[in-house]
Amino acid sequence: MNKQQFLKELQECLEGEVSRQAVYDNITYYDQYFEEQKAMGKSESQIAEEIGKPSLIAKTIVDAEDASEGVYYDEQVYTEEDDGSFEPETEFHMVEIKWYHKLLFVIVIIAIVLLLLTITGAILSFAAPIILILLIAYLIKRLFF
Repeated sequence: MNKQQFLKELQECLEGEVSRQAVYDNITYYDQYFEEQKAMGKSESQIAEEIGKPSLIAKTIVDAEDASEGVYYDEQVYTEEDDGSFEPETEFHMVEIKWYHKLLFVIVIIAIVLLLLTITGAILSFAAPIILILLIAYLIKRLFF
């Protein structure tokens, strides 16, 4: 696929899906991208192959424009099926947990456990004499009555 075919297919896929300005901006961007890559010695077919299918790029642009207009957007990766339809794939984002995050988590857990023990101890220190008096009163009542 050469540059003109790529740009024509991209434009056809975008028209009616996004604003005219968005179509113009994206066509201009990819036109300039082709020129920059050609200046680096690549052929138009190599550049088109590296970029990918215009229809898939158009789908991504449409989704991005919907997101910028406040439409609910869930980040998805699209792959083209054999029949020409697009199927979203789930994309996982890996988050690396640093050692200091783990240490902070352990410190927070220890602090919560100590706080609960302190609160329980304080409640028992006030409640123990009352419970002891009630227990003695109950035993006296059972012995004499």
